[in-house]
Amino acid sequence: MRPASPKMQKIIDTAIVDIERTETRARTRKAVDQKVFEETVSGVLCAVAHHHLLGLDGALITTRSNDRLGSKNRYKSPLASKVYPTILDALASEQCVWIEQRIGVQTRLPGAPATTIKASKRLEVYLEQHSVGLGDIKRIAGGEVIHLKGPKDPITGEADLIDYTDTDQTNEWRERLTRINEFLEEADTLVGDIPNVDPTRRGLRRIFNNARFDHGGRLEGGFWQQMSKTDRFETLEISGEPVVELDYQQMSLSVAYGLSGHTLPDGDLYALDKLQSVWDDTVRKRVKQYTNAMIHRSSPMKRRPTEIEPLMVPEGSSEREVTAMTVREMILNKHKPIEAWFETGRGMELMFHESEILMGVLEALMSEDIVGLPIHDALLVPVSEGDRAEALMKDIFKKETGGEVRISREAG
Repeated sequence: MRPASPKMQKIIDTAIVDIERTETRARTRKAVDQKVFEETVSGVLCAVAHHHLLGLDGALITTRSNDRLGSKNRYKSPLASKVYPTILDALASEQCVWIEQRIGVQTRLPGAPATTIKASKRLEVYLEQHSVGLGDIKRIAGGEVIHLKGPKDPITGEADLIDYTDTDQTNEWRERLTRINEFLEEADTLVGDIPNVDPTRRGLRRIFNNARFDHGGRLEGGFWQQMSKTDRFETLEISGEPVVELDYQQMSLSVAYGLSGHTLPDGDLYALDKLQSVWDDTVRKRVKQYTNAMIHRSSPMKRRPTEIEPLMVPEGSSEREVTAMTVREMILNKHKPIEAWFETGRGMELMFHESEILMGVLEALMSEDIVGLPIHDALLVPVSEGDRAEALMKDIFKKETGGEVRISREAG
């Protein structure tokens, strides 16, 4: 982040003078080192000020690790250098007090405290006195947009970003997504004053999983993805219009039918005939959870996954649980044409095709100067463009999978 107005720049200049006044240096910095120093001070203050102005709770997580700051990889922050901890200490020193810093523990164990920074009371006062708002701080465009994550750590459940060697394919994805981000950056998109939502966060990135570029690839990062559906419909505008949400229905199953060359069955793909007498939203939710679990697991399901609550159905005056094996059998019988996609570890492969479809849809909309905001397998567009966007979504889906798909539409 960088200052976007003289008001914010004045605060940064004051902080720079403060730090230089407290330093005991034998000689002045070289020009290149002075530039790094000033840009780091500016970046840190803009980041913590932006966090404060958004009204976000807590503090920003950062690192002081020499290994991370000194490493060379595509995800590295432009602020990351070996002088970064020294500058943090100077900004947080008793003589300056521009930030509050809490130094963490350098370990990968779950729950270990990380280093955090936030605006100090002094900085908050300066921001108020100079009437600094979100518009006085600008997000710097750029940075890596094609991210590759390794397998999840079995202890922490987290997956680290891993470096990779670019190929023609990764370069193409990066160029395409960069064009989409540039289009979204200039789009006439407005949002009401929603707590914890940063309307300047428009840049998308693709997240690939399991150290494979054919796993995942979903688009993440847009501010609208953080908003509740109610807030999107009540406060979000594109090109001066309210939005409509177009959602690919049962997308993973639909992609599997298309890629397998089988006709998409009529009706709700999660509906199970043997449960129709007790069918309601809760039963459907459980069946959907079982279906998705079977798509993503790599071995036959033998018991109910712990993250899925029991599927209870009434029997007379009492309720009984439908066992996981019974639900599994029902699902496999319903979707026999695509049984090769269940319990074979191919869920992330389906997700990759979903992400390719969304990329194609965004590019098709962009070619017609229509703004589309993706939310996993759904899309927000101006209400007047709903019909055209839906047609393009079906066209791109057929090109990617060879099959058909159903799309739901919802507006405020």
